[in-house]
Amino acid sequence: MRCMKATMSDSGTTETFNFQIPATGSLNVRAKAKPIAKRTCIMVLGMHSSGTSAVARAISLLGAELPRNILPPAADNRKGFWESVPLVTLHERLLKEAGSRWDDWRDFEIASLPRSRIRHYKVEIARLLVEEFGEPELFVLKEPRISRFAPLYAEVLKAMGVDVRYVLVNRNPFEVAASLEKRYQFTLGFCCLLWLRHTLDAEHATRGKQRVFVSYQDLTSEWRPALSKIVDELDLAWPLTLREAADNLNRYASTDHHTASAAELVDDNRISLWVNEAYAALNSLAIDKRDKSASHSLDRIKAELDTLSAISGDTFFSELDARLKVQRESGALHREQREGVTQASVADQAQRSKLEFLFSQERLQSLISDLVALKMHHREQAASLETANKMTSELCEVIGQIHASRSWRVTRPMRAVARILRGQATFSGLFRRMFHQSHDLKAPSKADVPTSAVSKFLFYSRVISTETISRVRTPHDALVVLRRALKSLKTGGATALLSDLRRLGAQGTGDQSYASWISAYDACSSRDITVIKSFVSHLPEKPLISIVMPVYDTPEHFLREAIESVLAQHYERWELCIADDASTQESVAAILGEYAARDPRIKIIFRPQNGHISHASNSAISLCTGEWIAFLDHDDTLAPHALVCIAKALADNPDAKLLYSDEDKIDEQGNRCDPYFKSDWNVDLFRSHNLVTHLAVYHTQTVRDLGGCRPGFEGAQDYDLALRFTEAISPEQIVHIPHVLYHWRTHQGSTAKTSDSKPYAMLAGERALNEHLKRVEPNGVAKLAGFGFFTRYPIAGPLPLVSVIIPTRNASLLVQNCIGSIKNLTGYSNFEIILVDNGSTDPQALEYFSQLSRDGIVRVVRDDGPFNFSRLNNNAVNVASGEVIALVNNDIEVIAPDWLTEMVEHALRPGIGAVGARLLYPNGTLQHGGIIMGLGGLAAHAHQGFDRWSPGYVGRAALNQNFAAVTGACLVVTKANYESVGGLNETNLAVAYNDVDFCLRLREIGLRNIWLPGAELFHHESATRGYEDTAEKRERFGLEKAYMVKRWSSIIANDPYYSPNLTVDRTDFSIAFPPRVSKPWEVLSQPTGINGQRGR
Repeated sequence: MRCMKATMSDSGTTETFNFQIPATGSLNVRAKAKPIAKRTCIMVLGMHSSGTSAVARAISLLGAELPRNILPPAADNRKGFWESVPLVTLHERLLKEAGSRWDDWRDFEIASLPRSRIRHYKVEIARLLVEEFGEPELFVLKEPRISRFAPLYAEVLKAMGVDVRYVLVNRNPFEVAASLEKRYQFTLGFCCLLWLRHTLDAEHATRGKQRVFVSYQDLTSEWRPALSKIVDELDLAWPLTLREAADNLNRYASTDHHTASAAELVDDNRISLWVNEAYAALNSLAIDKRDKSASHSLDRIKAELDTLSAISGDTFFSELDARLKVQRESGALHREQREGVTQASVADQAQRSKLEFLFSQERLQSLISDLVALKMHHREQAASLETANKMTSELCEVIGQIHASRSWRVTRPMRAVARILRGQATFSGLFRRMFHQSHDLKAPSKADVPTSAVSKFLFYSRVISTETISRVRTPHDALVVLRRALKSLKTGGATALLSDLRRLGAQGTGDQSYASWISAYDACSSRDITVIKSFVSHLPEKPLISIVMPVYDTPEHFLREAIESVLAQHYERWELCIADDASTQESVAAILGEYAARDPRIKIIFRPQNGHISHASNSAISLCTGEWIAFLDHDDTLAPHALVCIAKALADNPDAKLLYSDEDKIDEQGNRCDPYFKSDWNVDLFRSHNLVTHLAVYHTQTVRDLGGCRPGFEGAQDYDLALRFTEAISPEQIVHIPHVLYHWRTHQGSTAKTSDSKPYAMLAGERALNEHLKRVEPNGVAKLAGFGFFTRYPIAGPLPLVSVIIPTRNASLLVQNCIGSIKNLTGYSNFEIILVDNGSTDPQALEYFSQLSRDGIVRVVRDDGPFNFSRLNNNAVNVASGEVIALVNNDIEVIAPDWLTEMVEHALRPGIGAVGARLLYPNGTLQHGGIIMGLGGLAAHAHQGFDRWSPGYVGRAALNQNFAAVTGACLVVTKANYESVGGLNETNLAVAYNDVDFCLRLREIGLRNIWLPGAELFHHESATRGYEDTAEKRERFGLEKAYMVKRWSSIIANDPYYSPNLTVDRTDFSIAFPPRVSKPWEVLSQPTGINGQRGR
């Protein structure tokens, strides 16, 4: 066991107890000598400084495993804390994110966090529990903060298959308060409130569970009864008896501990009643755990405490802050008095000072409260003023553009009509009639639109305003809408404006839309079946497809539906190979026998003993005689055209070895939902989550050569197989079929319901991925994160020099913010900054740039030519000394220290081209999540406008993955790769799309571009470029767009890292109506492939 150094522990002062070998009585009594059916966690709960450390250590000396990385002893707790450093760190992050902390006595609701963040913390807890404890049969978990969210741990441990027993440690509240008061200078009342919060939350969360109450006072006075009580009431087979552990317990023992009288508990009249009642009730429960009166008392006290915290919690914290400041002032005053008076007048001066302090204490507290209030008010006013000034400036600019626009001149007669209308109705009334919201508004047909000019204007105003109002949530949203509206009006008129406003809609189209999509594009008519049968009859080769299905105690209706979905296949060259894994339900064997008798293509093997899913799958594979293997879970179903599409893909891709399709889920009501429309082969997304999953079809001989499924990876055996399989073939032999061919069953406890329902499966996946990385990229290390796996590739040896290139014109404040954040926050140590000054004229900017150069902070390269973003960067790269290039806009702000380290790690990987970052708007929403070709007509950012913590579509806003392109606002690439494609295109793409074109040319030479959500930065987007607001700029933009459409028409029409079933009208991965791929059965009649290998 190793100890990790910690800067601070909140666990309080020394917790000790006195172990003496009793003269009489047996110490050889174990708990019932029964085998532990599954792993067991003993969770020790209680307030900081309440004796939890002593109890946890005693339990560990009876054979329970402790964490690997424990807090080291401290001066005020030389016996040790016995809690995990990584878990303490995680708990601090959890509390902070929820607006709380360890010393917050207010009610804590983890449900206040977004569901995605709760899921993240569940996965992190599960991962750390495995890392810290391994897989022992019995371990002890102690960390006082867990008392605040014990149900969260209970849920995670249950999902991991770990049984939980609870030990609640109770200590005289004043002893706890004295410890905290000495350590943190808290007031008595505040300490008691902390004790109440931790103790009441822990008691409430464990009520009805298997638990035992232990008094710290009892433990320190006579250890045998206290530990015997734990041993007996937890009902476990302990590794050691009390006698066997007695020697170690005695070496740990001490008699030093603070005691307090009950009278000391009533010093604070506001909470003394609660503390006395709660302490008495807990002592009663320690004697009789069924004491209903004690439980009722604790419920009442907790309810009253919760009410108080909701009403006056913030006020109490202000009071605490004022008290601490008063106490610090008092201490300083007394120190000055001791130093400044003679020995003869010390007593007199101290008395006067004491009286003066008592007189000023109330005044000081009042002044502090006033100061805090004034500071908060000033801060709010300053923030409001800054926002208002910014909005005023931006709106004035927008208004100026409106007045200068052609549309403003054209609509001058309409404004005259509006002025006339004001004489007959107030503007506000007209506004209400025109702009009232209608949530069921549909796209207008030609028949709906009035013919007269004025009526048409009013009609479109109402339609457009309704669409806009429903989408505007913040001032920033309003500005975005106004800017887009102007651009659309200029380029395409009212129709383009309405279309663009609709693209600003909220995320997703919902399951109701998916039901409509299924009906329109996935339903199979009698005509469709005729087409399918005709196709199958004309296939030159009809490969036999073996469907592998391990079975164990499957509910009858699920098992029948799974088998029936195979029998319903329109392609008949299949065999269903079933391995029953020693099911205990007799109905399973009967059902399997029934179907085997009905159809000779159904083969069954009954395993004599249960071996779990890997062994069962391998038993089923032993029955296979087909050239191809498809996997089907025993409670899922196949689409009736699934095998037909497989046969078509195999015919179109004769070199294929692995095929995978899109998938969806079947909810508990039998409805299809949650489709996953996948990317084509995307290796870095595959290393972030199992992209293959279902339906997966493997070349049989290759599976056998690899040894089939590996035992020990249960729950992730399919991911492990896919990882090993992709090592044995080339990316060109992997084919994605963009059709939903597989339906996962969702029910409680299934992985399809939610992956955190089976965290052991995710942890097994982490192990499989790390083993894969050792084989293919040995420096890669994967860790389980909230929505998949987060992989880093630490740099071996000296860090390469990175040249950070920042073009600018004037904008000294932006540059100062950018360079300052890079210098002060970047953890990567070996970099240079090259500032490209494109003809700055502002004296303040010129002086600042000159100062930077004189101080040796940056190299300033002057370029007075016309603005050409490509040329500015290319010239800087030519003079750069770095092995790695980082293109950074002047409006970027660093917020994550690891941003450059992580980006460089990936840039140095073999096969990687451009590396992109996760850029956020200053309001925290996502600005850049990778670039999707075809989006918005040419290219646009994925998940733009999503909340920072949102995982996006199937986690794709939170996972490392390949994209066709990434933005040049923050892009890292090796200098060799930059030069290999000639850098940015100066000739055809001086301003727009040069980063996209650059990334696509990197793909052309066989490199993958990657986007990293872990490299987070703020982007004050195009703060110095301005708008395309002149005829010259609009002409240039049009030419650049035309060049892109001509040069990259193929990938614009079909981005391999996106799905043809997802829309190109919005950035939110919502479903396409219609999809850009034909129905499966319509595709069958076409000579071209379904969707051959497009990605790398």
